[in-house]
Amino acid sequence: MSGRWLRCTRWFVLGLLVTVLALVGVACGGGDDTAAPPTALPTPTPVDLSAITSELQRSISDAVSGIEVPEGMTEAEVQQIVASAVAAAQADAPEPLTEEEIAQIVASAVPTPVPTPTAISAEAIREEALVNPGKVTIMNGLWGTGPRVPRDGVGEDHNYNRALHATWITGNANVEMIPGAAESWEVSSDGLTWTITLREGIKFHNGDTATIDDLLFSADFTWGEDAAENALSPSITGIALATEKIEQVGPMSIAVTHDEPKSFFPFRNMSDLSGSFTGVLMPKAYYESGGPEGDPDARREAFSDAPIGAGPFSVVDIKPNEQILVERFDEYYYHPDNGLDENRRVRFQTLDLRLVPEPAIRVAALRAGEADIAEVNLAVAKQVEDAGGRIVYTREGVYIFNIAMGCWKPEHPCHSKAVRHAFDYALDKEAIMNGLYGGAPTATVAGYARVGVSSLGYEPGLDPFPFDPEKARELMAEAGYPNGEGFPEFKLWTYPAGEAPFMPELAQLMSDMWEEHLGVISTVEVSDGARTRELWWGREIDGDWHVRPNEIEWDGGGGASALYGQVDNRVRLSEDPELRALVQEALAVVDPAKRHDAYHKMWTAIREEHYMSSLGILNLPWGVGPRIAGWEPWPMTPYNSAFHTITLK
Repeated sequence: MSGRWLRCTRWFVLGLLVTVLALVGVACGGGDDTAAPPTALPTPTPVDLSAITSELQRSISDAVSGIEVPEGMTEAEVQQIVASAVAAAQADAPEPLTEEEIAQIVASAVPTPVPTPTAISAEAIREEALVNPGKVTIMNGLWGTGPRVPRDGVGEDHNYNRALHATWITGNANVEMIPGAAESWEVSSDGLTWTITLREGIKFHNGDTATIDDLLFSADFTWGEDAAENALSPSITGIALATEKIEQVGPMSIAVTHDEPKSFFPFRNMSDLSGSFTGVLMPKAYYESGGPEGDPDARREAFSDAPIGAGPFSVVDIKPNEQILVERFDEYYYHPDNGLDENRRVRFQTLDLRLVPEPAIRVAALRAGEADIAEVNLAVAKQVEDAGGRIVYTREGVYIFNIAMGCWKPEHPCHSKAVRHAFDYALDKEAIMNGLYGGAPTATVAGYARVGVSSLGYEPGLDPFPFDPEKARELMAEAGYPNGEGFPEFKLWTYPAGEAPFMPELAQLMSDMWEEHLGVISTVEVSDGARTRELWWGREIDGDWHVRPNEIEWDGGGGASALYGQVDNRVRLSEDPELRALVQEALAVVDPAKRHDAYHKMWTAIREEHYMSSLGILNLPWGVGPRIAGWEPWPMTPYNSAFHTITLK
């Protein structure tokens, strides 16, 4: 090309560039009315665009389509400007322009758009300022040993499930059910069908937005055919077998229909307040990507290795049975901008969950500043306080109950109600709860099984039997076992529990009292929670007794249904048809004004049959280190809770 052509093209392109920039400035509203005018440049000679061949037009179109059009201009306008520049260059060029030369002209003629800064709201700035960049370390004594899949976990898995997942219904410090991932839920007049509407805009940790497909998948996974075939828990299997259909009834709504009314369904199977963690919004596509259809074990294992959810934290790293490291999920849905009552996005960046079975090590870590919150007991309260920490309680966290296993079978001595009553009257519960747990404020002899003093259906009198060894002996004689004569030896099963320490010691105290007051001989058998559940569900310890802690619930109807209302449930304690009918009658009452009386009647009848007895309630103590300015764990919700109330100094 000649130098004359290059000089002409340079001036022409420069003139067009000034024109384009001026157009962009006008379109963007830029410029200052008082600013000096730009320095004038030579105006290029107009060019006859009709002289451009069709082949050259295609080359221009291809070149322009590969660039980003400046804001305020159309692609046609850019093509016109570029075509003028190309036509001028071509008219002065001795040879046809190459595609590379056309691309150079386009690059010179069209300015690179300057990104418009994203507006940052005042709320976002305040939110950023409130987040402490630090880390909170929580140490627990026990986690579940099963898969990290909410449906298939156990109570202890709440320690991390509440951090990772969003439930349809959530709770608050008043143990009230309030909307969570579900915008609303309602029941039909016959109590059979529950309609659930998914809140729009909820994000999973991988960035996907929750859809109706995720709602349908979550429902089937937890309450439908998938749960009936693949769930590990008999309680989940029970609710799944009672589910007649799950169907979409609106753009973001489904209806779940059961074979009989289940008034406990929202609390037990949809909320994060219950001992069951089943009402979780699950990511369909992500979960199914973990393995082929028809291989539930592969999918369960893949999800356990790298779980995601829609909760307040997302996973950074997992060291099984040691550590789960998570970080704040900035897009967590629970805040007022989404129409919710408060901001539950956490106020710190990183949460380090640690499994530390030894209480002494947890306390030492608190004192050394290596832990911020830890499960403790009152025996170490002074050590915590001496190190600048304090004790915080989860009120009505768990109850301790004693189960007579398989007693509907006539071959077992506990088939006699008199025996079941005698075994309870022979226990000095005040001595046990005061001796092991220090009495108030940690322990109190009150409530009956799942029914705490704040639970639905509780009234004074629905409490443990008093210590009455004389009455206990009379009942044993009535049952044909005077002074324990002829009563076979049996085992009392238990396991170490993180939420209620000293279970082996408690079991031994019970065994000693039975021998002293009733003349019966038992052996304490200490296993682990998972193994004991397997023996129970497999009916391998029928005829024995089993003492353990369990979560107190505001609505214990789900437990009543599984234990007394379903003859085919593996965890059942009774096959009494009259008791089963009474339970089903109470659970069919969906009118909130009538549920308390219905539940009180049900629990009173269950207490009279005494397939299980209750030793009392534990308010669970937590050691809180000096770095924590505030934390308000929810009552009646054992394990880690209310992360959004944790603040660092």
